[in-house]
Amino acid sequence: MIYYDVIISKSGLKIPLFSDGRPMHSKYDPEKEAETLISGINRSDYFLVLGLGGGYHIKSLLKKYPCTSITVLENSKEDADFLIESIPCTKEIAEKPNVRICYPENLTETILNSFIPAAYNSFETVQNKPWCLFNAQTTSSLSEKISTAMQLISADVSTQSHFGRQWTKNIIQNLKFICNSKKITLPANKTAAVIAAGPTLDKKIDILKKRRNDFYIIATDTANKILLRHKISPDAVFSVDGQFVSINHFLMQQGQSENPSSPLYIFELTANHNAVKKLYKSGSDIIFTISGHPLELLAREISPEAFFTSDSSSGTVTIAAVDFALKTGFTKIEVYGADFSYFAGKTYAAGTYLDDIYSIKQKKTSSQQTAFSALMYRTELIKLSEEKYTTKVLDSYQKAFEKWVKQNDAECFIEDSVYKIKADSRKKRNSFELKKFDYERFLKALKEKAQNDYSGTTEKLLSDPYVKALLPLIAWLKMRNPSEKNFAEWVKLAFSHIVRYTV
Repeated sequence: MIYYDVIISKSGLKIPLFSDGRPMHSKYDPEKEAETLISGINRSDYFLVLGLGGGYHIKSLLKKYPCTSITVLENSKEDADFLIESIPCTKEIAEKPNVRICYPENLTETILNSFIPAAYNSFETVQNKPWCLFNAQTTSSLSEKISTAMQLISADVSTQSHFGRQWTKNIIQNLKFICNSKKITLPANKTAAVIAAGPTLDKKIDILKKRRNDFYIIATDTANKILLRHKISPDAVFSVDGQFVSINHFLMQQGQSENPSSPLYIFELTANHNAVKKLYKSGSDIIFTISGHPLELLAREISPEAFFTSDSSSGTVTIAAVDFALKTGFTKIEVYGADFSYFAGKTYAAGTYLDDIYSIKQKKTSSQQTAFSALMYRTELIKLSEEKYTTKVLDSYQKAFEKWVKQNDAECFIEDSVYKIKADSRKKRNSFELKKFDYERFLKALKEKAQNDYSGTTEKLLSDPYVKALLPLIAWLKMRNPSEKNFAEWVKLAFSHIVRYTV
């Protein structure tokens, strides 16, 4: 602990003493000292306050900006508990709904979980000088922790700003197609072969053909066309891509083979609605999985048995497909084409939809190979060997895959470019039933929410699951309509946007 006692100031208020005997606040009037400190602090939606102490500086900050969100960093939980038990003002601060206390070891995680760019426009740090001087070593490492959190938040908000509207639209429109209950039974005694579209898949096609009866083949959307062109019909096809271009994974050109038997199509709820609609009209069997999008979580809250939960948080369809195989009872899983790299000058195995697009667009001065080279060199390459290169993004996908294996206590090794996974047989769930989604209830609630008069603190608004569900859409709106609107105004605009353009 950095605190060892509490004394009474001249104004009659309790103040904590550091272990070297120095007080954290003024011995005369800690409230007046706090007002002087906060008077020079400009307004922000979110504050990181260094030092809990007697809480007087935080009380003054809340008095000046009552609707702001505050994260307080203290040296340890033991220190915070001592302060809360000993000083009434600190206890009062700790009970505020818009105040949270964290410690150096979980600072980055706390910022990631609490600072929401769609809800907060600004981030500021408030330093208590005595606390910072006493904790000089801790203070010196804070900038790196804050920077790490902000980089991750920036990458996430960039994705949300780009896809927020498309995701929201896809989810709402896809929910209409969960109109019947479905019972699914999978042959978990077989080996689940998850097929990605990496370059090494070209060399594995013959293995898939020879051992076809041994496998339950789950194709990722990009690999679907590759298999069909080799007359291999997958048992299931998995897609998580929300972009319109993903419909190309399910379009076959004249002269190409359609699936002789319709596979089970597994779509992440944010996946492109046009692809879902095309397959639905053809009578294909479709189920939906959900991951971490707040609107998906709201849909599950309304009809919990309508969805299968699969891990697509990494954004990679390969991991989502492998996770599906594990959760449906397969104890042996082999993953083909999951290269997480460019190999022998190739970005993908031959036969993806890009072959079709680049073939049509090629000219004498711009060949198909030129287009694939541009795709490969769009970001800086990292050399792994003479034939193998990766990028920061591909490397992050590989690390996410390895993290998934570790989290699921699975055995995994690579044999001739094929991941072979052995899982716990006690996790079997090869038969499951998904129920109809209550779309009418969902639609009615959305329309009613659009009529609400939103007010109150951001924390209060975020406690409403319907408001939280719209955060990616709000990020998209804020990127395209920058203004000084408060969060309540953005919420109102998001509901209006949904009712006007989506439902």
